[in-house]
Amino acid sequence: MPVFKERTRLLTPTRKLTPSRKLQHNRKLKLVTKGYALSFDGVDDYVEVPDSPSLRLSRFTITAWFKSSTYDSGTIRPFAKKGYSWAWNKFNYAFCVQGVPLKYILIVGNGTDIFTLDSPRITSDEWHFGAGIYDGHYLIIYHDREEIARTTIGAITPYVSTDKLLISRSAEAFNGIIALVCIYNRALNATEIQWNYEHPDNPVRGGLVLWLDLTSIEDGVWRDRSGYGNDGVIYGATPVFGYLYYNKTLDRLEFVRGG
Repeated sequence: MPVFKERTRLLTPTRKLTPSRKLQHNRKLKLVTKGYALSFDGVDDYVEVPDSPSLRLSRFTITAWFKSSTYDSGTIRPFAKKGYSWAWNKFNYAFCVQGVPLKYILIVGNGTDIFTLDSPRITSDEWHFGAGIYDGHYLIIYHDREEIARTTIGAITPYVSTDKLLISRSAEAFNGIIALVCIYNRALNATEIQWNYEHPDNPVRGGLVLWLDLTSIEDGVWRDRSGYGNDGVIYGATPVFGYLYYNKTLDRLEFVRGG
């Protein structure tokens, strides 16, 4: 009588995907980098970078990856501001958002006069890339790699400020999340802006004097990766872990919180 052996089938346990793993398996999303961004409460959270000769600029580019709420006043909420208190004519430079409606504002002072450029309205509560530039003749604003505003101010000598540099501010602060901030001591061109938009983890290096990104927050300090040592001390803002993805459908980068 034949003997039949029972064959056992080994079942591979189904691996439960966490929210972050679900995102990584989404073919519409391409992972760029991961780490900690800073969440600001809109009240008094800010980052302070001590003065340095490397941050006293006559030409500049400031870039930021951010998501901002709307505001009920026109108070500026800086990605980077270097200048005397809030006397705009003594701003070396400031690149900010403000309401109402939400838009960018780029500010340069020469000690006496104020030169500003406003952008058209931008959408709130979505991830954006912004850049503010002074090239020695024009003030220029880019939004999500496209130039959206420009004005001629000519060759001025920006006020040389020895004040600290602020990201957000200690009153009426930025409300949202900032993932990356870069400052250059020169004007980036359109090709370089495009590169930084597409490679947030590998920005253009030439002229880079401040580089704060997702990999450099530790022990209450946002470490500068530019090599100039312009570290920022974090006051109140909360590090949030997440993933920076390129969304192929929307053709833009997004920071998604995850564990």
